[in-house]
Amino acid sequence: MSAFVNIILSIWFAKIMGLGGIFLATIVARAISSGWTDPYIVYKYVFKSSVMDYVVRCVKMILRLSVCFVISYFISRYIIVSNLLTFILKAIVLLIISFSSYIVLSFKTKEFIGIKNAIVFLINKRRK
Repeated sequence: MSAFVNIILSIWFAKIMGLGGIFLATIVARAISSGWTDPYIVYKYVFKSSVMDYVVRCVKMILRLSVCFVISYFISRYIIVSNLLTFILKAIVLLIISFSSYIVLSFKTKEFIGIKNAIVFLINKRRK
C-alpha cells in the first residue's frame, strides 16, 4: 500500500516540484499509510492499550518542537551573518536556545526524566 501511494505521489509531486517533490512524496506516503498503521497495530496488539496515548504524546511533542522552532526563528532574525565567525556564533546561539527551550518545555515528561536519570547514573558510575 505504501509503495503504491509513494509511486503515485512521487509522479504527481515530481511534475509540480521536481526532485524535492519526490522526497516530499515519500514523507507524505509514509504518513498516510505506515505512519498511522504501525502505531495502531503495536498499541492495540502489543501494548494492549489505545493508540490515542501515542497520538496525544506525538501532538505534545510536535507542539513543543514548534515552540522551539518559533523561538529560534525569531531570535535568528536578529543575528546577521556576514562572515564565518558570525555564522558560527549564530549556530552556537541557536543550538543553546533550541536545547534550552526544549528542556524547559519537556522537563516534566516521563521521557525527559528517564534520560536525566540515565545520564546521572552514568556520571555516578564513572566517578566510582
